[in-house]
Amino acid sequence: MSACAVFGVLCCLIAGYLVFGGGKQEKADIQVTDVLISEGDELPDLTEDIKQSDSVSNVMVDASGVDTSKPGEYPITYYYADEAGNQYTKSVICTVTGNTDTETLQETATEE
Repeated sequence: MSACAVFGVLCCLIAGYLVFGGGKQEKADIQVTDVLISEGDELPDLTEDIKQSDSVSNVMVDASGVDTSKPGEYPITYYYADEAGNQYTKSVICTVTGNTDTETLQETATEE
């Protein structure tokens, strides 16, 4: 094999390593935060503020357990996959606060 052929093959291998990261793929990840809403409010768009790595290909959100009419803490689960089809989940908490502070202020103002 000539020196030029060996050099050409070596250049192709190095270029492939640099372009494809040496076979290492970036880990799929999303960044999401807990949600805070008042009793009776609607959930915000839970996909709007997701920060995700380039290798994330699909994100679905399950907030079916959130009861916005009752104060409490509820789980929200994000399901996502990477380009290779590996599945991941990440959970946050949705806190629904009661309107008792608002009601107390209104009652106090009415009494005065």
